Amino acid sequence: MIDSYLSISGPVSSRITRERSRFVGLLFPAGQEEEIAATLERTRRDYHDASHRAYAYRLFRRSGPLVREDDAGEPHGTAGAPILRELEGAGLFDIIAVVVRYFGGTKLGRGGLARAYGDAIKEAIAAAPLVERRCDVRVAVRFPPELGTSVGALARRHAARIEQVSYAAGGRMVVLLPASRVIRFSQELAEVTGARAQCEEEG
Repeated sequence: MIDSYLSISGPVSSRITRERSRFVGLLFPAGQEEEIAATLERTRRDYHDASHRAYAYRLFRRSGPLVREDDAGEPHGTAGAPILRELEGAGLFDIIAVVVRYFGGTKLGRGGLARAYGDAIKEAIAAAPLVERRCDVRVAVRFPPELGTSVGALARRHAARIEQVSYAAGGRMVVLLPASRVIRFSQELAEVTGARAQCEEEG
């Protein structure tokens, strides 16, 4: 279980040429599948005259990454797969990578194609503005009001960010915890409060 991951803070592009074929590498931040669809449609319009528009994306999910690749008509495994390998090698999530190809008249062969698609994205990644994103878990804690100081101190020891505290109907605190600390926090909460406090994850 990881507490943070790398993404990009904004779009970036690169351009390379191989045997007169031009390759444009494009990176866009995207956290939802709807953003992926919109980005692909925008790329299709902006580069409507291109020979191919291959892509791959990786979206962070706590249950495991959501991944897809597409060769866009190039021979199987020569476009989408090398793009995805570059994203994986850089450890990037919440990102879509598109490589637009303008055919220059000379065939590159399977190996040449794969290298060109991978290199276009590799250059874009090298120029990309990287950002670290926390993958915190939102946890709601209920406790007797007199235990509020102890619960708050425990939250801070676990590097939690306290979002909300209420005493309207007993004590309630909503915290954002690093994913790797949730289980231990729950255990220590029971110890510190004599099992008088309970916590549960919120969606």
